[in-house]
Amino acid sequence: MKPLVSIIITSYNYGIFLRTAIDSALNQTYKNLEVIVIDDGSTDDSQAIIRSYGSQIVASCKIHQGQSSALNIGFEKSSGEIIHFLDSDDIFDLEKVEKIVDIFEKKSKIGWCFHPLKYVDNNNNVLAIYPPSPSDRIDLIDYRHEIVNLAKNCAWGPPTSGLSFRRYLLKKILPLPLAVTQSPDTCLRIVALALAKGYFLNEPLSTMRIHGNNARFNRRPIIRFSQAIWLRNKLTVCQKIANKIFALGLKEYWKSGIYNEKYQLLIQIYLSNISFPEFGKIILMAIYYLGRDFMFVCLRSGFRSHSNRKIYQFRQNY
Repeated sequence: MKPLVSIIITSYNYGIFLRTAIDSALNQTYKNLEVIVIDDGSTDDSQAIIRSYGSQIVASCKIHQGQSSALNIGFEKSSGEIIHFLDSDDIFDLEKVEKIVDIFEKKSKIGWCFHPLKYVDNNNNVLAIYPPSPSDRIDLIDYRHEIVNLAKNCAWGPPTSGLSFRRYLLKKILPLPLAVTQSPDTCLRIVALALAKGYFLNEPLSTMRIHGNNARFNRRPIIRFSQAIWLRNKLTVCQKIANKIFALGLKEYWKSGIYNEKYQLLIQIYLSNISFPEFGKIILMAIYYLGRDFMFVCLRSGFRSHSNRKIYQFRQNY
């Protein structure tokens, strides 16, 4: 018997994309699956689209609380031994589930399987394949020691639609914090890498549309702070990672130059439970990230100024 697979689709006001996403899940070459669609309080035609599928899908429409809440509910409603997540503005290749299940069956010791995504524009032109392979040899990947000691990039891995997990591992990760209303895939990846071996299948088996509303490209300090607080409370082995994420949030907050009482409260909550040496390291990290951004802006501005001078000289001569 092939294992039951659950595909969990979360959606919020993406009616223009939703039907394509659901169809890509239902039309998989692998047939022993269930498709679960969670609508996070959409105000467009998303709920009507979901109802039109009837019993083909397991559906739930809820009040708007963010993607983490939708993922938590989707998992509660699922029964599969292998779980795939699909953002409603993304598309699965039709053979994706079959290929991922094959990996899980051959590699019995892995808890997760990731793969890159094709990033496309509105005209379906491929912009990039992301993320790149972590190594030349793709097989069992065990980053547990490296991740918790920041020897590897703790942000490594694909967005939501490139993530697959065994059920036992997701039970250890979920529920996600409701305060992380955007980019909960970061929390999923970090804890999965810290807890279990996995496999990176270097094939772009999902397509991600790049448009103005992608949550991945609209991060705010509150998301970083909430991720850091949750990670620190979730696993002791993730404390160094939590400090790094918090420092990145602190850098973004400083760059904004705007006082925010909610941000200040989250900062106080996080810093109240750390030692003085840790506090010093976090501040130094935040200053380093701030300086790095400043240097990047200066270099980019200098390059543009140099280019503009070259263009001006060219026009003068010709």
